[in-house]
Amino acid sequence: MRQLIVISSLVALAGCAVPKTVQRIGVGYNTAVANLTNEVTLLNVVRAKEGYPLHYTSVSRLTGNLTMRVNGGFNAQLKQDGISSTDSASTTNAPAGTTTVLTAAQAVAEGGNVYTPSVGGEVSTSPSFDVIVNDGKEFYQGISSSISPETLGMLIEQAFEPREVLSVAIARVDFRLKSASPHYAGKAGSLVETINNDGTRDDTSLNTLFNCYAFSTEKQKTEGTILAPVSRVTQDDRGGRRLSMQDLALLDGAKLDLKGALGADPEDDVKVTIVRPGASSTVGRFTPVDPDKSLSCPLVAQRFDDHGRSMTVRLPATPPPGRVFAGDGKMLVAASDSPKGQAVLTLVDVDILMTIRSPDAVVRFVGECLRKSVPGTVTTCAVGGSTVFELHAGAGAEGDVSATLNGRRYHIAKDTPGGLISLRTLSLIERLINLHKSSTDKAVTQAVRVIS
Repeated sequence: MRQLIVISSLVALAGCAVPKTVQRIGVGYNTAVANLTNEVTLLNVVRAKEGYPLHYTSVSRLTGNLTMRVNGGFNAQLKQDGISSTDSASTTNAPAGTTTVLTAAQAVAEGGNVYTPSVGGEVSTSPSFDVIVNDGKEFYQGISSSISPETLGMLIEQAFEPREVLSVAIARVDFRLKSASPHYAGKAGSLVETINNDGTRDDTSLNTLFNCYAFSTEKQKTEGTILAPVSRVTQDDRGGRRLSMQDLALLDGAKLDLKGALGADPEDDVKVTIVRPGASSTVGRFTPVDPDKSLSCPLVAQRFDDHGRSMTVRLPATPPPGRVFAGDGKMLVAASDSPKGQAVLTLVDVDILMTIRSPDAVVRFVGECLRKSVPGTVTTCAVGGSTVFELHAGAGAEGDVSATLNGRRYHIAKDTPGGLISLRTLSLIERLINLHKSSTDKAVTQAVRVIS
């Protein structure tokens, strides 16, 4: 009985290892998928750097069957107490008589019993997975369409660094004249200034924009279209008709709505109109940072002269060349009526249009930016003087994200400041691609209106 208890305990101990084994295998699958995604994303960045086409793959399903077998055995050698006599005798009949042979062999077999229990186990897994080649029309329509301002705002609100998001996502910011100015030559709608984000390290205009203004998004709704006075629905020629239930069902607030309040007097119905509600859209917003914390930023103070036209402007300590965006929808430009040989600055009202890249374009931008870097073992993509991606040549250390192209190894050094930024950018790219994996609409690039 004691021996059976020992075997049962060993089998129970082996059974306790099953949950830990499942946990270890599950974590291993998660790590494998993470490493695959990171390597594929980095590989596409390297492809863009070297001028190769981009290709996307992903694991859509990963399952594993766990089989665990436990077996036990028991072998015993039992010995009696005392000395075991092995005496033997034999009798042989022969013509000459009978011969008796007595053999006395005192073989001592004395000692304890020997018990040999044995426990064996076997764990086997058989993973099954599907690798999807993302090359369909809906996939490319999704990753080739502009990232929505809502997505940018969501990412910034969810702890992604605002500057890092904007540095890779914004392709261009256009400032267009909102209305004609007596001191600036240009018609309403004409282009005043363009800030291109092409990965130039010393782009001070872009650096000022990202450092001095925080980006956010908000919903705006356009004015509704007036269709008809409500009196045409509430009254007939004699003034006796009222809104029916069928009429009220049409006024759902989405397709049709009322502008004004219906009163008790039917004669007041002429003051109430049926409108088609305006469409709502998301716009971006540039909010100036605290000027005391960023003395290099321009500041527009709300100080008007006697005519209510001029404003006080503080220029950056080192003004960038060209025009300066001064916030509050204002652009600081050289006046067209400046005296000869002098530059008199004036403020003009501008509309801001921001062009946002697609997820696919973000990958290509980072690759092209790395290509413009100074060749060496480390290539860096910097936007407005700040690093957004750092790529090292070679295999890297254990735990570094690495990829191979044409027999050459590249990696992100996780233990360097530039490596930490690169990993965040890699995570941002993966998030954007996953959010845009499918679309039935044609891929388009749109300019988003920005207010300030």
